[in-house]
Amino acid sequence: WDVDHRTRGVGNPWFLLFANCDWFQSLVKEKWQLIHNQNVIAKITEYIDFVTENYAENFEADYEKWGNVGKNFLLGNELCPGAARCHNQKEASAYLRDWLVKRFASLDEIWLGNQD
Repeated sequence: WDVDHRTRGVGNPWFLLFANCDWFQSLVKEKWQLIHNQNVIAKITEYIDFVTENYAENFEADYEKWGNVGKNFLLGNELCPGAARCHNQKEASAYLRDWLVKRFASLDEIWLGNQD
């Protein structure tokens, strides 16, 4: 689905077509196994933590200048409700980190059959 499929009722027709094909699912499963084996989620979350911690002053200066965090209307209301509720970069990075961890776990369950 596209980000705004709920409000506009559209989705990428190619993705929808491929998502139901066995050959496509096999390719995705194979690729996901590689991502899982390389522990990509740990690398991503470590990087999010690193950037959040080491660039806090930069994010604060950016917000002071632009004041755009938490203003979903500036992005055409493309943010999901959870992301739209973030009021600063630290909240946004925590939301993103949590979302990614949960998303990777869900995809592990789907593509690898893991439920841990």
